[in-house]
Amino acid sequence: MRKLVIGSLLAAIGMFVWGFVFWGLRPLDPFSHATLQQEQAIAQALRSQFAGRGVYFLPDLAASDEAEWLERHEKGPVAMVAFRPDGADPQAPAKLLAGFLHMLAAAALLGLLLRRAGSAGYGARFGTAVVFGLAASLFAHLGQPIWFDLPWGYYLSIALYDLVAWLIAGAVLAYFVQPETA
Repeated sequence: MRKLVIGSLLAAIGMFVWGFVFWGLRPLDPFSHATLQQEQAIAQALRSQFAGRGVYFLPDLAASDEAEWLERHEKGPVAMVAFRPDGADPQAPAKLLAGFLHMLAAAALLGLLLRRAGSAGYGARFGTAVVFGLAASLFAHLGQPIWFDLPWGYYLSIALYDLVAWLIAGAVLAYFVQPETA
């Protein structure tokens, strides 16, 4: 159990550092960009049109019957807007701590999976982590462009970010975590 805790902690640190590299240095930029003038106009329109914090999908099925919604969806535009009118500090210490704890919990769960998988060798445990990370990343992100007609580039880059985070965690945990013994 001690090795699982140490491995999970080190895996979470590796994932956290990867997050700073990906989001801070931005080797890939997954976002489409608006000019400052466009951003200000969009922000004003969002504040005037949306009732409050939430995720809005356009066209909204609740605004009409299904036939009309299908027609509007086919004509476009199609958008999903995650909206927070009051803003937030992207580098708040509480947010960074919550993010680290999120990574720690995920790493610990992967560590438990590797213990239960019963693979004696490092390579086999790492291979299990690779398959897990690939499955989790693909399922978590690639449904968005499929089901909601959202841009592939953004979701592919986010899936890549997650996959690398899982590979880092898997490499560390495969070293520390040994299979359960009967």
